[in-house]
Amino acid sequence: MLDYVLDFAKLSYNKYTESICGDFYYKETTEDGTTVVLSDGLGSGVKANILATLTSQILGTLLSGGMILEDAIFTTVQTLPICRERKLAYATFVAARIQKYKVYLTQFDNPPAILLRGGKYVKHEATRFFIQEKEIWESTIPLYFDDMLFLMTDGVTNAGLDSGFGEGLGHDEVVRLLEQWYRSGVSAALLGARLMNACLSLYDGKPKDDTTILTLQLRERKAVNIIIGPPENPAEDHKILNMFFGKKGKHVVCGGSTANMVAKFLKRPIISIDNTSSESIPAMSKIEGVDLVTEGIITLRNIPKLIREYEENAIILLELEKRKDGVAMLARMLIEDATDINIYLGNAVNDSHQDGESGIDMVSKLKLVQNIGENLEKIGKKVKISMC
Repeated sequence: MLDYVLDFAKLSYNKYTESICGDFYYKETTEDGTTVVLSDGLGSGVKANILATLTSQILGTLLSGGMILEDAIFTTVQTLPICRERKLAYATFVAARIQKYKVYLTQFDNPPAILLRGGKYVKHEATRFFIQEKEIWESTIPLYFDDMLFLMTDGVTNAGLDSGFGEGLGHDEVVRLLEQWYRSGVSAALLGARLMNACLSLYDGKPKDDTTILTLQLRERKAVNIIIGPPENPAEDHKILNMFFGKKGKHVVCGGSTANMVAKFLKRPIISIDNTSSESIPAMSKIEGVDLVTEGIITLRNIPKLIREYEENAIILLELEKRKDGVAMLARMLIEDATDINIYLGNAVNDSHQDGESGIDMVSKLKLVQNIGENLEKIGKKVKISMC
């Protein structure tokens, strides 16, 4: 198993009044590496979407298939005719090919990719060449843990162009903002969300162009361990908890009966945390030695929807950042902190779950946990569910 993970997130908004986005991205991970291509079709709407889709898929497929980089670019660029009226290519692109600890970048008329290392912009040399009169830039850069890569279309750098912001947000200002927002431990996805939010503000909530940001972050593997419910056999409580707390990474306890079991095991009290509840979400608690203690089923039922929303548009992280309830805290931990998630699902029957609106039987509980796992795997997490 690789000792690193490449976290990926997407943020995208259509041009105001358009029902389909003129930007399109391709992403594929193979044993040899990960390829990401972001293309911007000329104009907006259906025609732009078709052109961007073809461009990103052709180049992405060729790069993923191992074609020599120059040949892949040449083949793709050949498919991009010039608009006679506007003297512009019908589609532009920026591509990243990540292999182990280096990234190959190539771009044609898209804003340059931005690499942050320790919160500072990494300037890199790029080689210029021409293919059929099209100016192509390429570079190869080493990657280190927690390096962040931002790919974007010109809907980002042009934000504010017609609103008194001069020439638009621009590449240099994007870099400045990302550096300003950076702090140790922040995710590239959250920085991307803040950047997209800034663009939406400059557009007054009505983007005048399709606007897309893709974020990638090279991360060491980090586990989050979750225990949900006591074991079926009470005699195995200590055995299971020894295994649970013996795992590296953060530890999360979900459910009141689970918290009582853990508190008894750790010989620590359960302390309720004020201002962490809402009308629909119960309050959190804390136990010394545990990273997060939440209510059980009600909290867990909210998680799959948030993960799906994140997959569709990572700007949901801005909402989660403001919230202090157990659902938001657990969702952020799973999305932003974890690369590997180990779930211990106890089979003990909880009498309080057999009746009432919040009731859930063991089969439904298993399906809920499996649903959470499936959604996490879709965003690149490695999930293991152990019954106990």
